[in-house]
Amino acid sequence: MSDDDKDSRTERASEKHLTEAREKGDVARSRDFSAAVVTLAGVAVLLSMRHSIGQHLADLADLRLPAVAAGATHVYHLYVVHHPGRDALQQHLTAQGIGTLIHYPVPPHRQQAYADLRLPAGAFPIAEELAATALSLPMWPGMTEPHVAAVAAAIRSY
Repeated sequence: MSDDDKDSRTERASEKHLTEAREKGDVARSRDFSAAVVTLAGVAVLLSMRHSIGQHLADLADLRLPAVAAGATHVYHLYVVHHPGRDALQQHLTAQGIGTLIHYPVPPHRQQAYADLRLPAGAFPIAEELAATALSLPMWPGMTEPHVAAVAAAIRSY
């Protein structure tokens, strides 16, 4: 691949908040590797806070939390929940001053890169359901317990 081709793909990958692959093989998340530099003690505190989010939301019937396999842990790079009324919940949270994101609004088989497969809606119902219900809740390194409680309270008030 020439440098011009790489530059063109990088520009395409930065479009539309990187949510849709335009060609097979596109990296549709970030054009540069980026990571925060933290101490090991800081990582432990960060992960503890991230794990506490689920404790605040565990009893909400319509909200499906991230699953963690037995004997495993999760770093929660994103905290993605699923809700059947995702769009209305997102609007409610926005009105409460809580930002959320929909990271993958289009399932892979319905993206432009795979249009040549001519797959109809419903071809992959689980992927379509996940794309229609996924909502990324706020998650950042400095998020405190009061922030977590405020997000949980706003979801409960929906």
